[in-house]
Amino acid sequence: MYVFCIFLKAYVLSIVDYCLPIWGHTAETKIQILQSKINFLLGSYFYPRIVNKFQRQNRIAHYYDNTKYVQPAINYTTLWQRCNLLSVAERLKYFDAMFAFKSIKWQKIPEISSLFEFGTSSRTNSLKVIPHNCKIFENSPIYQAIKIWNDLPREAKELNIPLCKFKSLLEVWFLDCRESEFVFL
Repeated sequence: MYVFCIFLKAYVLSIVDYCLPIWGHTAETKIQILQSKINFLLGSYFYPRIVNKFQRQNRIAHYYDNTKYVQPAINYTTLWQRCNLLSVAERLKYFDAMFAFKSIKWQKIPEISSLFEFGTSSRTNSLKVIPHNCKIFENSPIYQAIKIWNDLPREAKELNIPLCKFKSLLEVWFLDCRESEFVFL
């Protein structure tokens, strides 16, 4: 199992992560399609008898025979936890938060860093939302990074924390959000 998780992170998710902040703010259905493909890969590894071709043909045969077919359910969130993965939507938020952190902290590209301005309250360290008139701007990585930054917990928005501490706070925040999201569904 460990080797599969390393393979999944190294090859599959590196392809998914490529330019994720740029193309990731498209329609939600495209993100769901990508997530379903990753879920299929996880399911076919951990539950090959459920996800394999024979089961799909069995389901089709039941359909034509007008008999009921009960497909066992797979809990993909537990598979994500077993492989220490974030969902595609969570990965997108992660990269947006990292983009905001790096732009604020290091200011390597002044044209981008100047777009991340702090509001009047130094207690919350929230960023000013850039005024805009179009829906296209709301899908931009800069706007999404500002939104994610403002949603982060206060201890993650401190300016003097190192990158490794910021990453660990992000992971804890995502897992807490995931647990609370699935509890209330």
